[in-house]
Amino acid sequence: MRCSRLILAALVFFPSHLLGQSFVNPSFEDWGDPTFCNVNTAPDGWEGFSNAGQNFDEANFTLCPTTIPSAAAEGNAYGRAYVDDINSGEGIAQTVSGFIPGEAYEVSFEYCGSNLFPGTNDVLWQIHLDGQVVDATNAVSSNEATWQPHTFTFTATSPTHTLGFRAVTTNNGGSGSAGIDNFALTSVPIDVEDPVAGFGQNQAEICVNDCIVFTNTSQFADDVTWFFDGGNPTQSNATDAVTVCYTQPGTFSVELVASNASGSDQILVSDAVIVFAAPAGNLVHVGDSLLLETDGTESTVQWMHDGIPAGQDAYVMSPAAPGHYEVTLHNEAGCVASLAEVIEAPSTNDDDSTAVPTNEGQGEDSPIFIPNAITLDENGLNDAWITYGDKANWAEFHALIFNRWGEVVFETHDPYRYWTGDASGGTHYVPDGVFNYIVRVRLTNESITRQFRGHVVVIR
Repeated sequence: MRCSRLILAALVFFPSHLLGQSFVNPSFEDWGDPTFCNVNTAPDGWEGFSNAGQNFDEANFTLCPTTIPSAAAEGNAYGRAYVDDINSGEGIAQTVSGFIPGEAYEVSFEYCGSNLFPGTNDVLWQIHLDGQVVDATNAVSSNEATWQPHTFTFTATSPTHTLGFRAVTTNNGGSGSAGIDNFALTSVPIDVEDPVAGFGQNQAEICVNDCIVFTNTSQFADDVTWFFDGGNPTQSNATDAVTVCYTQPGTFSVELVASNASGSDQILVSDAVIVFAAPAGNLVHVGDSLLLETDGTESTVQWMHDGIPAGQDAYVMSPAAPGHYEVTLHNEAGCVASLAEVIEAPSTNDDDSTAVPTNEGQGEDSPIFIPNAITLDENGLNDAWITYGDKANWAEFHALIFNRWGEVVFETHDPYRYWTGDASGGTHYVPDGVFNYIVRVRLTNESITRQFRGHVVVIR
């Protein structure tokens, strides 16, 4: 009688779950004499296994060719065991290495009844894992010649495990025999959900030098990679949250790639971050005053003197007392810039030679007075810059006014000519701000030309 046989298909699994080693000699095909049952000898690569341990007892594991008995298996040989009690039986065991702890594995084999030895009782095969019974087949009659498939799944707890297979009867005092063949050991495929990339952020619009906290909200992802355009850091593998700072204004993208064993998913937000520039400015000393120069992007201006409000929306501060002066600029985006100067108390030295005049070189005996500010508001007051003095006694006169880059915006040898803020020959007018001047004067009764340097503030 020829037994039908079920051939199990190989399982498909991910490369990260490959088994390091399977059974040695899993089907006994190259072992044994094709015309003789080999008795009391374990197959190559296996050890004998019984209820007494890995040694033979009163029943024997036998390898037989297909011609003996009627329950023959396909191939050259298969294993059969004689059992004479519910607690007595024979089998084989093998120690296998290469397991990945935490991963699941499946053991499969085929079994049937065998009539080689006396006894017709029902028999079954026990599966042992590291010496403990963890599973068993259905019971079959010793006279049943049809091969049955069986599978068992377990989770590895170490890189090496010993798997044993032992036949026993289902009733005390009964004897019988069973066959076993075609072992296979495979890893169980893991059903992994496709990753879904996603992230959140605590804010989207910030000022230069501020930071944003990004939170990973991806699903089914083992690993993530962040890409932050214009940020610091520019890349991260943080799986929970990451803080990114921005030092330049602009609109920046954020990309997140989430991945697991099944693949990867990507999310790219091109305008995830908008960074606004802070207002810019500087403080210039003009005589005893502080002039605030700005880039024009501020919406409000607030002065503080030693922590106490000292003026709002003012661009010229005339300190009433020494101390720490700070001006804060705000723009419409809520960005802030602060500038500060310390005004020291005037000198108490009785020697007037240490006093610093409003404009360099202009003392009480100076032959010239030079204004330090003009207001181009056409109200009839301080609408032009011109020097004052006994001009009939000036033998030579030369005046130059420069912008902050050293370019001449006004020049004259005529002491009666005035400057109204025009530049380049009158083709356009200078912006508000501080301009440097040099004025040279030689009196008719002197041979030395006097030179005066200072600042003039243009205010509209």
